[in-house]
Amino acid sequence: MRFNQQRNRLVGKLLVWGSSKLRFWVALSVLFIGLSLFMLSVLAWSNFHQMLYGNNNNDNSGSTFLTISKKYESDLIKNKILVFSGRETEELRYAPEVQGVEELTANSFTLKLQLGNNVLTTPLTVETVNTSFIDNPPVDWYWEPTSPSVPIIVPRDLQSLYNFNFASSRNLFPMSDPMVKNLALKLIVGDSNTVQKVYNASIVGFTDRVASILVPDSFMVINERIFGKQPMAPTRLLVKVKDPSANSFIDYLQRNHYITNTEQLHWNKARIISGWANKALLIMAALMLGSCIMAFLLFAKLTLFRARSSIGQLLQLGYDTSYLFRYILLRYTGLLLFVSLPVIVMLVFIQSGISKIARSMMMLLSANPDWKIWLVLAGGICILFVLLLAIVMKLIKYPKYGSND
Repeated sequence: MRFNQQRNRLVGKLLVWGSSKLRFWVALSVLFIGLSLFMLSVLAWSNFHQMLYGNNNNDNSGSTFLTISKKYESDLIKNKILVFSGRETEELRYAPEVQGVEELTANSFTLKLQLGNNVLTTPLTVETVNTSFIDNPPVDWYWEPTSPSVPIIVPRDLQSLYNFNFASSRNLFPMSDPMVKNLALKLIVGDSNTVQKVYNASIVGFTDRVASILVPDSFMVINERIFGKQPMAPTRLLVKVKDPSANSFIDYLQRNHYITNTEQLHWNKARIISGWANKALLIMAALMLGSCIMAFLLFAKLTLFRARSSIGQLLQLGYDTSYLFRYILLRYTGLLLFVSLPVIVMLVFIQSGISKIARSMMMLLSANPDWKIWLVLAGGICILFVLLLAIVMKLIKYPKYGSND
């Protein structure tokens, strides 16, 4: 046991530490700094990608999804062809840059909204859309006839309009999200001359994507079957677009006399510029990581090169080549893990903090680093391990892999 410890200490000084422990720790520090900067850049790229382009159905910037309608031209209104036919909807699915299309279906039955105990009653138009196209759908986004209330999603702009225009001009209190969600609402379906159905309703969420009041599809289907006048073709489509500012997509809209919220087209140009700047930062960090890896490999190579004569003497004393080969790989692999673990802990803590800050700004980011970040880190460690393996095979000349000259 003691002989093995002394042997390992001797071999470690020759093959790992080198003649100076200070140089060894400097090399590890350089590798740690390079790996940390690179992984922080990857983390920043991942978070920017989520903020700019969204994650699944969460689109933080709101500009990936566009509401498409037809131009209000006199001949179109006269001929009542503002609605989208099935053929037009299907053609839009294959338009340039389009990744998905969903119809915004409005109610054809008479509907009124009542606030409180008949404090205010007003006609109301609601729409439905596929849940996958709703930003941040609430967990209770469903309805059936036995449900205690009908869940409603309202546009965030509607709340802002009340708080900053209507309420401020009449000395009323602004309404926070909890206050809006606690409003006692009723939905009255049907004409006053016919049988009416009254449902309790509650606001369960807000949307930055759709400028419409949304209800679950099941509520629309059941009441259309009972109170509907005639099926309504969609007049608006919600479209998911990869690059709304692409000339091919804009030309397609103009050619078919379609209109959309053009301010989001301009915003997307700024989003693309930000994306390229973020990628440039990632490239610079990769170059810095490459320099740090080369410095660490140079340290390992110089340490082994200086110990070549000592390695030969160890072999003459009876040390097995396979033992030296395994020892150096295990030690350097341990050093790589030693450097990687603090980086992993740092990434987890930083991402958790970024997620909390984003949530306070009404944006959704994952609380843990994306799986692609771990894949990049594992790939970098594997590349470094392969390079170390090549150096060890060349300098120690392991019989199975190296030459025997």
